[in-house]
Amino acid sequence: MHKKKKKKENFKRNIISILTMVVILSTFGIYSINAKNNVKLWSNKIYPEIKVEGINLTNKSEDEAKDILKKEFSDKILNKKLIVRADNKNIEIKYSDLDPKYDIEKAIKEAMSLGKDNNIYFGNKNIKKGINTNIKLDFTYNKEKLKVFEEKLKSTVNKVAKNATLTINNGTPHITDGINGRKINDEQMSKIINDSINGEISEETSVDIPVEEEIPKIKKDDLAKVNGIIGTFSTDFPANQQEGRKKNLEIGSSKLNGKIIAPDETFSFNNTVGERTYKNGFDLGGVFKDNKLVDEVGGGICQVSTTLYRAVMNAGILPTERHNHSFGTSYSKYGLDATVYFGSLDYKFKNTYKSPIYIESYVQNKKVVFNIYGNASEKGNKTYDLVAEDCKTLSNGKIQVTSYFITKQDGKEILKQKIATDVYGKL
Repeated sequence: MHKKKKKKENFKRNIISILTMVVILSTFGIYSINAKNNVKLWSNKIYPEIKVEGINLTNKSEDEAKDILKKEFSDKILNKKLIVRADNKNIEIKYSDLDPKYDIEKAIKEAMSLGKDNNIYFGNKNIKKGINTNIKLDFTYNKEKLKVFEEKLKSTVNKVAKNATLTINNGTPHITDGINGRKINDEQMSKIINDSINGEISEETSVDIPVEEEIPKIKKDDLAKVNGIIGTFSTDFPANQQEGRKKNLEIGSSKLNGKIIAPDETFSFNNTVGERTYKNGFDLGGVFKDNKLVDEVGGGICQVSTTLYRAVMNAGILPTERHNHSFGTSYSKYGLDATVYFGSLDYKFKNTYKSPIYIESYVQNKKVVFNIYGNASEKGNKTYDLVAEDCKTLSNGKIQVTSYFITKQDGKEILKQKIATDVYGKL
């Protein structure tokens, strides 16, 4: 009797357990089906509470989201302007001129994928509770087009500092003071403008660009130190000089006359005189080319460079670049010349004095004349000379010579420096 009762109770418990399991499985099955259907329903929609730059895109399809973001950002940014100010001058930069772009595709792709994984239960949970996140839009623009506006601002604001000027007439100096310039710092300007350009929607923003004062390299006080001739030299040309060559001597000398070289500044003959062309006033004259004498525009200019070379050497300034002719010339001894050819051969020197030097040059009485003015006290009681020695004929018939720079103090030689060993051919 007791066994029958116990068996009956066990059977009842088993039935209850089975029924409970059936209810649980049925409930879970119904939930799974509902979750699966819900996730499927949202498969092409953006989950709740997902925003892009604060714009809520809940339940939006990809195309709907694109349209919303395009209207809110891509269209509106075209109306935005940046006002850039510098020295009370303004330029207006329209965003529409900079090809502004938002990476809407990337943002929507991220929005569409958020909360969606292979687990339907988590997916359904995300749909019910929402995903509270805000996606940022990547913003880009054409920086090359921005440079056009930067250059426009620079051309409007920048003013080159003007050096003080010196003119010498009959040995009397006249000085005109320099003028300070204004200049935008390129790096600062680019950083400020680029940092100010962004994808935030607003009608207008403005920035101020600092402008620096530019001081002239050569000031009135500097030129006041120029008080006398520290080097001079002249070369002759014949009375029956070719007319074009004579014109070239005059043009070349005139381009050098009045040139001021600041302390530590390097002078370039070619950069100062410029290319020898008809447009620049030059004419035909004789030049050495391919081992023969031919007519070429600018012919004769080497007499100008040679005369300047000798005057500068007499002032105690050594060349940083100098070349000899391929053949001897009528106006210079072997080893004491300085040939130039635009684009390849130049004559250069660096002003080693603490004060500026001034070049006076002219053509007069069949002579090319150069006077180098500077601070006479800096030169002191030293004199300088350029000499050619050790001249000899080589086995191939060419002439070899070595030039030396002689320094004297109180008339006594204190230094002898080798300048160059040159070789000349024969026509």
